Amino acid sequence: MNLPVKVTENRELVNDIILRRLIRIPPQLKKSFPPILSKPNLHWLVFSSDAFFLLVFVDNMDMDRIQGLLAKGFDPFPGLFAPNESVGAAFGVQGSRNLLIMNCAVELSFGFRLGPNSTMIISDYKQSIKTNELGIYSYAIGLAYIISFGNEIVKDNLYDYLDGLVAYSVEKWRVSVGK
Repeated sequence: MNLPVKVTENRELVNDIILRRLIRIPPQLKKSFPPILSKPNLHWLVFSSDAFFLLVFVDNMDMDRIQGLLAKGFDPFPGLFAPNESVGAAFGVQGSRNLLIMNCAVELSFGFRLGPNSTMIISDYKQSIKTNELGIYSYAIGLAYIISFGNEIVKDNLYDYLDGLVAYSVEKWRVSVGK
């Protein structure tokens, strides 16, 4: 899997989905959302490769970490995705829709072996990996939406899948608090 690139194209579409589904909603409903969405200095970043799309929510500290890794030419999320199918990972995801992984920690292993045509949400996720360049490197992801491309999910329909995935997450959080 190649290194993801920070994406600026179609930023308006992503912003519209985020604002409509996650930000401009009643405060009462937001209480059931992941804590990262309540942070005062919330940022969202989009990364993409030929294989996947990643929308991740970060605070200032996470932003500094990511910018530091990118400046050195490193993957902004070391170990999150296995580099190829021959490498083991905690989760193998292929053809899955609306997979929700919450409160999970993956230590000294790749997190996901990402196959085609999948949509998933990770929330309160912790990752550590040992690399030659960084040694043992650990970080957390408060919230991310991941979509893998294939013959069904392509760049032309990506934003429809993203909108549906964000809507699904909001519904799951609402149900979790009985609203």
